[in-house]
Amino acid sequence: ARIVRETLEIMIENQIGEDGPIKDHYMVAVGLAHLAWVDADYTFEFESGDYTESQLATLILKARAYGSDTPEMYEALMAKKTIAWPYGTAITVMALSQGPVDAASYIADFVSDLQSRDLETLDPDTLTMVFLALTMLDDATNQLLFDEVMGLIIDQLHVNTYGPNAASYAHALLALLTFTNPLRSIIYEDEENRNLLTLIMQFHDGEGAFYWSDASLTPDYHFSTPQVFLALAMLDKNMNIDREVHPFIFD
Repeated sequence: ARIVRETLEIMIENQIGEDGPIKDHYMVAVGLAHLAWVDADYTFEFESGDYTESQLATLILKARAYGSDTPEMYEALMAKKTIAWPYGTAITVMALSQGPVDAASYIADFVSDLQSRDLETLDPDTLTMVFLALTMLDDATNQLLFDEVMGLIIDQLHVNTYGPNAASYAHALLALLTFTNPLRSIIYEDEENRNLLTLIMQFHDGEGAFYWSDASLTPDYHFSTPQVFLALAMLDKNMNIDREVHPFIFD
């Protein structure tokens, strides 16, 4: 869709550039790496320091997108990994699952933690990150859990405890793009026959930034804007190659 490419171009020009407000967000770096028509250049320097688990996991994900991940990054994350709220834990799982470390026991703990939870209590954004993590695991025994999470994502597309917001719609699109073609990914319509792409674009400020909700007074540069960028980047790639795409699996 033309609107996808045009919006991405506006976002790159106004919100990313050399020093744009979302340039350093890991979802932006990852999204740019998936766009064949963009010449993205990120460099990553890793030195020993007091990194948080989140900082290490997101550093690995964006460094891996550019082939710049190092064993030291993974070893540092192994020392920091925890089982906590599934959104953050899923990011750590995705970072470690394709690295040169043995994270099997940690991944098993992640799955066990999910199995012990009432998944219906997870917010839509967390469900998406959990789903993306599960798609990167090979264990066939996770299939029932995988199916349950996917079903909840679809069920909650238009019934969100947070209310309609750009971040949750962007997350949902990321999940749908991992298993559907581009047309099906944007046709999950609400009661007003608005598809996901239309629902996301209603929060656009026209300059490449996105408000979190209709009640937001200023654009959201911490969450909604970078998350929408990654979702639109993956939709653009999906439409160009006509197959499923995963934001944290690079080909």
